[in-house]
Amino acid sequence: MDDSNISVNKNGDKALYFSNWYSGPIKPIDQKKLSRSVKKHINEIRDSKAESVLDLGCGAGGILLALQNAGISEIHGIDASPEAILMAKQRFEKFGTLENTSFTVGDIIDFEPPIVDAVSSHAVICCYPNAVGIVDKATQNKPKMVILTFPKDNLLNKTFTIIENMVLWVIARFNKSTRGRKSYVHITDTVDATFTKNGYELVSSDKGLLWQTLIYKKTE
Repeated sequence: MDDSNISVNKNGDKALYFSNWYSGPIKPIDQKKLSRSVKKHINEIRDSKAESVLDLGCGAGGILLALQNAGISEIHGIDASPEAILMAKQRFEKFGTLENTSFTVGDIIDFEPPIVDAVSSHAVICCYPNAVGIVDKATQNKPKMVILTFPKDNLLNKTFTIIENMVLWVIARFNKSTRGRKSYVHITDTVDATFTKNGYELVSSDKGLLWQTLIYKKTE
């Protein structure tokens, strides 16, 4: 989001930027091309025996389609980009089923989430200034588990993000499709503290040089 935190489905610029990512042929899930963190989202939610899942920032629905193919019966996704949601629906229509699914175009912060067993959010909160709001939304209806992947708050990521945002600002002067695009490096301790406040505990963390995948489960 931009700094004013205007809903993307109202200002349009954010969805327009992401629309550039979602074009071309509709493809099935290629397990060999999935990143380690995406595989972890799929495997952990599948192994948790969840029957329903929500993906915050679902993109073209890759994680959700893989989970449906793995046997999860109720699927929900939200994304800022209408093009992403259209592609997700088309992928499910072609390689899965749209039965017991819902896909929403909009801002996660404004979204009223369904009650589900598990929530996934992969490489999404780094596009929002309000990480606490995303965590609050993920835990709003008390799912059994939440898994999210986002950048580590180290010097390397902070430096890269400053440079990236400077480049995006310059490009946006000439290219409307990048307006509203900004990256954020959120403090991991703040994310963790918000989960703890909301009744969750960290049960697993997988940390690389730049990215981290954290798994939280609801405390009894």
